[in-house]
Amino acid sequence: NVRVSKMGGVLRCLALVRTAAALGIDLIVGAQVGETSLLTRAALVVARAAGDRLLAQEGAFGTLLLESDLTEPPLMFGAGGRLDADRYGLAGKPGWGLSFIPDRSRIHPF
Repeated sequence: NVRVSKMGGVLRCLALVRTAAALGIDLIVGAQVGETSLLTRAALVVARAAGDRLLAQEGAFGTLLLESDLTEPPLMFGAGGRLDADRYGLAGKPGWGLSFIPDRSRIHPF
């Protein structure tokens, strides 16, 4: 279970994906509870690199734990907990179509 947030980022995960592929090991690209679309986009890069070795992928933004997301469009899971990343057409866009919402990227006091 490769988790971008726990493994030190995209570059370390990509190295792990290459090593796993060389050893014939299948992978799941995992997620932390409450991830934003920012981290989901990073995980999409890793999942794409895994290719045929990808068994499953977790992640995507949901409003159960988070009121709003930091990016537009938010990559939200849908029916059955599935993320249809292709519907956003992000693969061909720089930064997977990442656009920050300035008001939401600040830390607000409670």
